Amino acid sequence: MNVVDASWELKNLGKKTLEFCGFIDADEQSSIKTVDKIFEIEKKSKCEYSVVKVDSKYFMLANALQKRGFFFIESQIEQVLNLSAATEKIKKYSKMFNDVLYKKVSLGDEDFVYIQNEIKKGVFITDRIAIDPCFGIEKANTRYVNWIYSEVQQEGTSLFVSLYSQENVGFFLVKEISNKLKKSLLGGVFLKNSNCGAINEYSSVKEFVCSGKKIMKTSVSSNNVIMLKLHEQFGYQTSEITHVFIKHNKY
Repeated sequence: MNVVDASWELKNLGKKTLEFCGFIDADEQSSIKTVDKIFEIEKKSKCEYSVVKVDSKYFMLANALQKRGFFFIESQIEQVLNLSAATEKIKKYSKMFNDVLYKKVSLGDEDFVYIQNEIKKGVFITDRIAIDPCFGIEKANTRYVNWIYSEVQQEGTSLFVSLYSQENVGFFLVKEISNKLKKSLLGGVFLKNSNCGAINEYSSVKEFVCSGKKIMKTSVSSNNVIMLKLHEQFGYQTSEITHVFIKHNKY
């Protein structure tokens, strides 16, 4: 078991947060011991918000967590897109999206500020923070704004805006992991452009094809069926599923 002190969440959520992941055994007896250990760590650190990520094959551990007060809130579905599938989709949809462009956004420029302001209006409504009554949509979107700001300062991470007929309609954030692998960290369409999801997805996949990478990975919440369908439409295949459990503590 790995324990991550998610110190950044104190700013985002106002709570001392720990994340638990990396479980390697899940029979009934070991699951009970694992949950007991999580409780010990929570108490010692005075953790106010716990997030436990469990591979979908560990159903015993998932059961033990729920018996001890953890709440299932979403599954994170990892999807993989290979270059050949992406290239095929771009060729297929190129005429349909003839007026679609994308451009890189630099920290602090006009488009960067625009993306921040549009996200704060409530772009994200399905993730575990947005649907949690202890947090809500406003905190969820502020959290994403902070995350983008932090990520763009990291080497290998790039922010792009999607355009349709010269109008900004959405954005996507990607990170180079290796000379072959790229990760799509985040993407979304602005509220006034809510029907432009396919446009933004086309831009993201085209940027991947042009990047020279061989594989792109991403992770989608099971609460966001629309995005899952879009990814499948553009050639992504599901590779892993991780169940996410949460618990709020008072000290």
